[in-house]
Amino acid sequence: MRPLLMAAWHGNRDAVELLINSGAKVTAVNKKQYGVIMCAARNNRVDVVEYLISKLDNFDLEDVDFEGNTSLHQASLGGHYQIVKKLLGLGANPNAVNK
Repeated sequence: MRPLLMAAWHGNRDAVELLINSGAKVTAVNKKQYGVIMCAARNNRVDVVEYLISKLDNFDLEDVDFEGNTSLHQASLGGHYQIVKKLLGLGANPNAVNK
């Protein structure tokens, strides 16, 4: 897994910021097709999700992983209310269907 995805996965906001400022590829995905926002959303990393949303211009709330899950699916699966609320407020599709 790329360093940026690992930092987001583990909720290390400072490392996420440093990696992005150092040119880390923000569109990278891991072998399960999790992007940086999905990694943070899946693990209830609210501060990382908020930072990423404030800094990234070209993220797609409808990006899906290998099972067809969006970041909203991942946050919902974990019961991460704050992230679910934030993603819905940004226009995530509450009716998205996975595989």
